[in-house]
Formats: sequence, structure tokens, C-alpha cells
Amino acid sequence: MRTRRLRDDPRCTLFVYEFGFRALTLETTVEILEGPQVADQSVRLFRAMQNRPDGPLSLYGEELDEEKFRRAMIDQGRIIYVFEVHKAYGLD
Repeated sequence: MRTRRLRDDPRCTLFVYEFGFRALTLETTVEILEGPQVADQSVRLFRAMQNRPDGPLSLYGEELDEEKFRRAMIDQGRIIYVFEVHKAYGLD
């Protein structure tokens, strides 16, 4: 549902809440990456998120080598959202 709506209107507001009284609101537009290249893009994204320049990647608590990870991304029909931030505000 979310992806279908973003295809119709790419404007999006993200709210990031940190325990306590810290919060950040981001007004953005989103680009949806999809297709066969998403498996390789997902490898790069997960390597950055997991701080693992090489070796296996964690997916749902399981350690997968790169080829199994790519296959999982394809089998799951993964997409990637890329947000362009236009305005940021919040409480600190």
C-alpha cells in the first residue's frame, strides 16, 4: 500500500523518535529503486548498515553469504526507498 501511494505522489514525511523527548521530522520526496539491480544495491546498503565491508550479511537473524543474500533479495521482491530531504525539524 505504501509503495503504491508513493508511486502516485512521492512526497513523504518521516518521523524519527528516540526514547525520551528527542524527535526528528523530515519532509522528503522518495525515489523507488526496483528491478534486477536492487539485489546488488541491497548488498551495498546492508554492508553499510551492518558495518561489514566483506563476509556474510545478517538477514532476519541468519548469516548469509553474498550469493544467498542476493537470491533472498530477488525472491522477496525487495525494493529500496531513497529519500531526498527538503526540510528537517524536531526536538532535542
